[in-house]
Amino acid sequence: MKILKVGGVLLLAAAAVFFGFHFFFGERNTADPMEPMENEGNDTGAQMEELAYYRERSQQLETELSQLKQDQYTANQEYEARISELELLLRAQEEQGEAPQTIATYTYTVSENAITITGYSGGETKITIPDTIDGLSVVAIGREAFKNSALTEVVIPDTVKKIDWFAFYGSRALTAVTIPSSVTKIEYGVFDGCEALTVHCVKNSYADKYARSYGMRVTN
Repeated sequence: MKILKVGGVLLLAAAAVFFGFHFFFGERNTADPMEPMENEGNDTGAQMEELAYYRERSQQLETELSQLKQDQYTANQEYEARISELELLLRAQEEQGEAPQTIATYTYTVSENAITITGYSGGETKITIPDTIDGLSVVAIGREAFKNSALTEVVIPDTVKKIDWFAFYGSRALTAVTIPSSVTKIEYGVFDGCEALTVHCVKNSYADKYARSYGMRVTN
């Protein structure tokens, strides 16, 4: 019995040594408590790289924002300068008398010592537009100056060089208009709606070519 007891004790001791040695010096498995430390080091490096990236990106965005603010400031300065320039120009024009004025039944504007007719309020249906007003030449018939008028006949003086957009538009009663060779520009829609109109002008003049190109009746 003593031998069995001693053998049992020795067997238990041998087992304890074997399992203890295996525990402390055997191969580590995936549950080895040292492995998380290595992974933690890798994770820290990745986080540092990511932090550096976001810092760099933030600096880039701050630079772009600063440039946009500078561009906006410059644009605002240019805009305000242009507004001031236009205000000064308008004030100068008003001082020169370009505000609409009236003589008899005509309204007009003055620019560079020349007159543009802008309207007519008289009761006559047959008119000859004056070639001068207050000593200044009438050089243009303004935009929509005689629009939807009751005029039947109009004579344009030989001081006029331009007839502006829709000047006689919708004047359905207009049957005759005399246009001198001094006119070298007739804008769009000047005689639209004047279905009974005949244009009296010099052959091969600008008015002649203009009227014929629109299929209007022409006499020379």
